[in-house]
Amino acid sequence: MEAACGQAVRNGLPVPFDTTPVADVPGTWTIVLANLFADTIVELAEPLIARTGDHLILAGILADRESLVRDVFDPRLGQPD
Repeated sequence: MEAACGQAVRNGLPVPFDTTPVADVPGTWTIVLANLFADTIVELAEPLIARTGDHLILAGILADRESLVRDVFDPRLGQPD
């Protein structure tokens, strides 16, 4: 979390950070962004989808891991436009 906070400060982004597991975060959100390693994104697929209202943005995925993420998310979310 220290690295994320430092990046936010360097980029002038006044955002709060929290270590609550995503599965324990209540409600849904219009936009959910997960900038994580592909394996972590896959592990968190269900709670990420459950908390997404309109848009789920997945980032930080190396090209050789893209199919792993697509195999998990595409059947649940459909193909991107």
